[in-house]
Amino acid sequence: MGRIDHVASARLLNERFILMLSLAVIIALYGGIGRDLFFNRLSGARGEDAIGAILVYLRAGSAALGIVLCVYFAGSLKPIESISILFVPYLLLAVYSLSWSDDAKNTLRTALLGLLFYAAISAIANRITLEKMAAAMLRLLALTLIASVVVAVLIPSIGTHTNADIAQSVHAGRWRGIFVHKNGLGANAAYGAILFWYYGDLLSRSRLLVWVARISALLCLVFSGSATSIVVAAALAAYATMLAFKKVHPLVWLICICGFAVLYYLFAQAGWSNLIFDLIGRDETLTGRTLIWDLAYVSMGQSPFLGYGFGSFGGVEFGAKVAATYTDNVLGPESSYYNIILELGVIGLALFIIPLLECFRRAFTYGKDYRFGDRRAIECFALIVFGAMVAGISETPPWLFTSYGGPINFAALFSLASVRTQVSYASTSYRLRPGRVLTAQMAARWSRSLKSPADDGV
Repeated sequence: MGRIDHVASARLLNERFILMLSLAVIIALYGGIGRDLFFNRLSGARGEDAIGAILVYLRAGSAALGIVLCVYFAGSLKPIESISILFVPYLLLAVYSLSWSDDAKNTLRTALLGLLFYAAISAIANRITLEKMAAAMLRLLALTLIASVVVAVLIPSIGTHTNADIAQSVHAGRWRGIFVHKNGLGANAAYGAILFWYYGDLLSRSRLLVWVARISALLCLVFSGSATSIVVAAALAAYATMLAFKKVHPLVWLICICGFAVLYYLFAQAGWSNLIFDLIGRDETLTGRTLIWDLAYVSMGQSPFLGYGFGSFGGVEFGAKVAATYTDNVLGPESSYYNIILELGVIGLALFIIPLLECFRRAFTYGKDYRFGDRRAIECFALIVFGAMVAGISETPPWLFTSYGGPINFAALFSLASVRTQVSYASTSYRLRPGRVLTAQMAARWSRSLKSPADDGV
């Protein structure tokens, strides 16, 4: 059995490495991380984008490969059978929306990419520990931020906004790193600036990487100049601090939330609202967002229940109104929640928000039953989802499957969906650590695979 245990441990390690790598590749491809090093969509005509022509196939292929790998390592369909159904109604509605979408082909493609992403992330979460899931995501985030600093400093013509940009040239001089826009860099920097300080222990074997990533995250957050990202980073810091002290001071949540509300009310009553907006680099219209929201209200009223189709950003008519009102390049209604209503109506919003809240309930109700590392990972995922919820108020990309910030948010959310009401490490093969107790079935299978022809009398 000693030989069997040794080989079994090696196979578990190889499986984890391959699935962690697969997870990172899926998130990178869905987020288009690094594609703008070769072709920045703000600096050239869309017709010249050769990468975009094949990116959809790479995304679908990476997710499908992740699912196949999980099934291969499991030797059965268990990883797929164990996928949570929480977000299946939302995704099925997204697929069905092609029947009323202005662009049925785009809707079907976007919805299928979302389904594949959900299946792949959930299957991987059912094969490796949540701690390893978080470690893979944090490593990818660290490498992304470090690469962005290098590009912004050494190749500013690529890593920063310039006056030559076809759109968004008003941000000339601000860092965008390896992303298409400063908000993409800022969104990732906001996560890194907090996660690497509070959850750097998940990368305990890469202390140098963690420290370099911490510094890189702070540099990217400052020099990207993204006001939304700074607000998100502040919200994450407050959330993480309250989370750290919740066991000792359970009233901290209520006191802090009420305290912030009272302070804001006092500032508003004193006529200091404009000062608050000035501090975060905004005006009363949130840089024109409220004007776009007014247009969104009208479009929502015309199709309130089912929207205009998944991936449509409100349809052709709404897009034309935004283009006529807001001359710069704008993605959707500049709010994730308005975008969901425009695409799938209030029904779609309900099918998304209710499972999201259920994920938080599971995380804090059943997360305590997991090992320490997995509990830390669950907290990390909850922090990412909370940040996406805050950013989604005034940004569209946080809850898009194929945007610069959406994939990591959805990966964290779907990982929370895999949190189970009952955890049995002794009988669940994909929760085992190398060298720990193996199930009789796994030991027997590996024993047969190690047989030589001589063992069978050949």
